[in-house]
Amino acid sequence: MEKSELQNIVTELGKCIVDNGAFNVEILDVCEKTNQTKFLLLSSANNSLHAKKLCETLLQNLHKIQIKPLTTEGLCKAEWVILDCSDFMIHIFTPEKREKYTLEKLWKDAKNTSQIECPKHIKTTKKK
Repeated sequence: MEKSELQNIVTELGKCIVDNGAFNVEILDVCEKTNQTKFLLLSSANNSLHAKKLCETLLQNLHKIQIKPLTTEGLCKAEWVILDCSDFMIHIFTPEKREKYTLEKLWKDAKNTSQIECPKHIKTTKKK
């Protein structure tokens, strides 16, 4: 799959979860930093129940476009859920876990391809 097509898919998935209440959604282009994946989709959920719902929504949308994650991690506690789709990885955090692990800092040299704007009625937190 071409990089631009892949980026479009990840962006659409990000928009999909924003429509379902995700916030602080960022897409990082990490293909020049690692050979493990090309894009990271980082997002926050209000709580673990919300994270599970966002994961369910993502899995349904991935199924529609015939992408099956290689693995899904963290769904039991749902404080940090990871969907590994090989060419891209999706991370859904509760606010506490996102603040604790700060993947944005780990990948600070990666190109931030987009921050998906949340509708005004959705609570967002400021990025540090």
